[in-house]
Amino acid sequence: MLGDFHMLASGKWMPLWVQQKYHPTRVITLTYQPFILTTTAIFTYHEAKVNTRMRNLAGYILFFLSSFAATILNVATSERDGMAPFIGICIIAAAFGVADGHVQGGMTGDLSLMCPEFIQLHQER
Repeated sequence: MLGDFHMLASGKWMPLWVQQKYHPTRVITLTYQPFILTTTAIFTYHEAKVNTRMRNLAGYILFFLSSFAATILNVATSERDGMAPFIGICIIAAAFGVADGHVQGGMTGDLSLMCPEFIQLHQER
């Protein structure tokens, strides 16, 4: 953060965050975490009713679509800042949180069903 200084027209050095109006990179974590925790809590409660493989597949598809949406948003807004790209980034971060909530518990569930020989630690003597 200390290295992000740029020269303004007035000749003063100011940090980069002073020059920007909105800071989508700072709210990604604040947007991401509630969605991942909520999704994980819902799937933990309804664990027996959910097909784990479909949960993983839905999570990875949502990861792909969110990544594609981030690229489209970047191209569509020509890397400009403002309220619309800021809200778009927040929505995409929320979609990443939902996708991560699907995949984290689903992969743990799939690994718990594997044969122990496949996941045990092998130590050399």
